[in-house]
Amino acid sequence: MKRLFTFLLFTTFTSSIFAFKVVGYLPSYREYALGSIDFSKLTHVMVSFVNPDTAGNFSYSGDLTAIKIKAAANDCKVFISIGGGGLSTEIEETYEKKTATTFRSGFVSKLVSFAKIEGVDGIDVDLEGSMVQMATYDDFVQELIDSAHASGIEVSAALAKWTGGSIDSETIEKFDFINIMAYDLTGPWTGPGQHSPMSQAQGNFNYWVLKGAKKENLVLGLPFYGWEFKDSGTDAKTWCQIVSEHSDNLNDDQVINDHIKLYYNGKKTIKDKIQFVKDNNAGGVMIWEVGQDCFNDNSLLNVVDEKVHEIANVEFSNQIAFNIFPNPVIGKMNIEVEGAFDFQILDISGKKIISDFNVKVSSINLEALNSRAYIFMITQDGATSVTRLVKK
Repeated sequence: MKRLFTFLLFTTFTSSIFAFKVVGYLPSYREYALGSIDFSKLTHVMVSFVNPDTAGNFSYSGDLTAIKIKAAANDCKVFISIGGGGLSTEIEETYEKKTATTFRSGFVSKLVSFAKIEGVDGIDVDLEGSMVQMATYDDFVQELIDSAHASGIEVSAALAKWTGGSIDSETIEKFDFINIMAYDLTGPWTGPGQHSPMSQAQGNFNYWVLKGAKKENLVLGLPFYGWEFKDSGTDAKTWCQIVSEHSDNLNDDQVINDHIKLYYNGKKTIKDKIQFVKDNNAGGVMIWEVGQDCFNDNSLLNVVDEKVHEIANVEFSNQIAFNIFPNPVIGKMNIEVEGAFDFQILDISGKKIISDFNVKVSSINLEALNSRAYIFMITQDGATSVTRLVKK
């Protein structure tokens, strides 16, 4: 009974303070970077993209198994993302046909079956532009959510404000969470200007709240790329290209000279947006896309991870007299506490990393932990204490 009480206490406690999502999209054409991406810094990876053939059968062109293996090793949820921008005419026509009343149930069944067979955690609806404006969009999505939920599968969406008027509030409310595509305000379709300013993030967030979304279900999009305007045309630049070409401007949001006008989100703005999410009790951040990162000291995912840990909404309590040292720790962490106790080590999203019940130990070997901040929770006789633990 004591163990059950402790489990319920931990579950209630962690669910109340940990909800921050770090969602990363991974397109099939970026799978070459799979070995470099630190999945321990993500809570969700969106495998992009899974789409139907003309018969309505879904498939993925990349190596989904490799992604699932790496995600599982880091306790990261895997979603398959359908749609995407710039779909072929053939795929668009398939969606338009198969979401109609006559074919919808069978189409939904095929998609949910694909997710179940692959053993993924969720389905992300990244239908964009005219695909959101289809007359069948709401009916399709609502039936998909009901069917997926019946199989224990979550459903999220990637949505842009400019097509929001086509979506019913009932649909908005049914999604498990919504990834706000708060970028591409400018691009090849406009003149030069910042494509993902803070004002857009704030406006988009408020828009979806007014549409009926719960704040905790809104995940703010962060661009890991920028747009470079030149006389010869406009090009997308990955964060790693920006690092390589403009290393002195990584805390800025633009580089303007006689040759180019480049707009992006630098390290400072990325941090400011995460703080905005925290201050407004939103659900987390989303990255388009993690393969655009620079896998070195200037990694933008590292910036995200550090800021997320900094703003962790944890009220550290001291109901139990105990001490852990050294902290930061490199290998072995010592524990000073009287009597038997239960403990958990969690990351900022609430992932359980290490746990044990009714133990009497004086040290724990943490060599296998990744270098980052964690939460150490200890429970004894119904009392709980929480403190910050840093692994170097």
